[in-house]
Amino acid sequence: MSPPNDQPLSTFNLPLATPPAPQLLFVHGSGGSADSWYYQTKALHGADALTLPGHAAALALPPPSSSLQIPTQPCPSVAACADYLAEYIAAKGYAPHSVVTVGHSLGGAIVMTHALKHAEQLAGIILVGTGARLRVRPALLDMLEHDYPQAVEMLIGDYFGADADPTLISGTRRKMLRLPSAITLNDFRICNDFDAMSDVEKINLPALLIFASGDPLTPPKYGEWLRDHLPHSRLAIVPAAGHMFPLTQPDAVNALIRGFITELKAKQEGRLNLVISN
Repeated sequence: MSPPNDQPLSTFNLPLATPPAPQLLFVHGSGGSADSWYYQTKALHGADALTLPGHAAALALPPPSSSLQIPTQPCPSVAACADYLAEYIAAKGYAPHSVVTVGHSLGGAIVMTHALKHAEQLAGIILVGTGARLRVRPALLDMLEHDYPQAVEMLIGDYFGADADPTLISGTRRKMLRLPSAITLNDFRICNDFDAMSDVEKINLPALLIFASGDPLTPPKYGEWLRDHLPHSRLAIVPAAGHMFPLTQPDAVNALIRGFITELKAKQEGRLNLVISN
C-alpha cells in the first residue's frame, strides 16, 4: 500500500448505505485534516473522518459538493471544536450512543471534551497519542508565528522516526505548508490552553488508549496517566518512533481499533440478548 502522498480521503469515495454500529469517526490533530487518517479510513470499512474548520487546504483533494461543508474559520478553543464535532455527528444522522470517536493529539483533546459534553452521542472513545493536558514548547509557538516553514521542519522531526518512508514525510510536509500558518498556530495555541486533568474521571465510557513507545510529543507516560484516571480504559503501546504513528504503523493501530470495536459489538449484542430473554 503506497503512502497517502496527496491521495483523496477514502471515506469520500465509499458509499455508506447503513453505517455499522458502532460508527467510527476520526478526528485529526494540529496542522492536519481527515487525510491524516488515510490508512484507517481505507482499511476500516464504513469509517468516517472529519476535517476541522479552517483545515480544508490540507486535504489532498477538496471534498465533493455533496459532503458537509467545512467552515473556513478555525475553532477558537478545544471546547468549540468539541461542539463542532457534536454538530457534525448530528448532521450525519448517526444514532445516539452509536459513535466511537478516535482522536489523535489535538483530536484526542477534542474527543475527551466532546465525551464530557455530549456523551449521549457515544458508544466509546479511542485516544491516540494525546494527553489530558497538552503543553506546547514556547519556542515552537514563536516559530509558528514568525517562521512557519522552519516550524514545520521542527514538527516533521517530531512526527517521524529516522526509518519513516521519505515519501510519507514529504507528503505530510507539503500538506502542512498548504495550510495558512495562522491555522496551525491556532491549533497549537488551543492545545496549549487545554487542560482536562481534573475532569477525565467523569468520562464514563469504554476507552482504548493507543500510544507509541518512541513518541516525543505524547510519550507513553501520558497514556499511563489516562489509564489510571479514565475508569473504563485500557492502554496499548505500539513499538514505533514519532508522533504520527497512525500513518507509519497503520497495521498495528488498525488491529487495536478493530479489536476494541469487536468487543463493543459483542457487549451490545450481549445486552440485547439479555433484554430479549427477559
